[in-house]
Amino acid sequence: MKTFTQRIVESSADYLREEYRQQLIGMLTNAYKEEINAFYYYFVTKEYLVGVNRKCVEEFFEEAAKDELYDHAAYLLKRISQLGGMPIDALSPANVATAKHPYISPGYFAKSTGLEDDMSDKTEYGLDVVTAINQNIEAEKGAIETYRAICDFTQSIDIVTHREVKRILEDEIEHLQELYDFKADLESMNKCDCGCSDKGCCEPCSCEEPCSCNISASDAYDVGMDTLSSLGDIAEL
Repeated sequence: MKTFTQRIVESSADYLREEYRQQLIGMLTNAYKEEINAFYYYFVTKEYLVGVNRKCVEEFFEEAAKDELYDHAAYLLKRISQLGGMPIDALSPANVATAKHPYISPGYFAKSTGLEDDMSDKTEYGLDVVTAINQNIEAEKGAIETYRAICDFTQSIDIVTHREVKRILEDEIEHLQELYDFKADLESMNKCDCGCSDKGCCEPCSCEEPCSCNISASDAYDVGMDTLSSLGDIAEL
């Protein structure tokens, strides 16, 4: 037996004008494709990360993958069904390619693990942590753009979808912030004691202050915050 809340959620679709309902289904379907893409990137690449702070980034990728699939994608699929939309195979090549923000292919690199006295030369693949973080920053920016558009569209016509999509939007902004934090940490680790980007140079930086080559971790953090601020205040949605 359905609860009162379930009946309200499902009946909300009946009050949408047909043109709005179809447009919303299209927007949610696109978001669903992007969530499947995001899950795939986070879930697969975490096994190939190489570089400083790899373990921490790997743990974040694993948790983010769960968010994208079991929370975000699961809700989108359920809401599409409630609105009368057709189920889709988001993993089909056609659907992956038609997402507004397409899947970003990981920048894997091959590395040889053969030893000099070993005739069998085994090849393994890795993904630089910095590359993975930068690619996911772009992906999360795309997700935020997608969900902001849905929030704007549903604000006055479908409060049920608006409430849940706003929650997902907040999750994506949190993901982006964590990625910027990782990036700032890695940039800080790559600085020499004198502050320049050539770690281990052991010479005082010759640049005049303020110097672009000795940007601090806090400055890198501020760059990330500036980007987040430009997205607008989600509380006003």
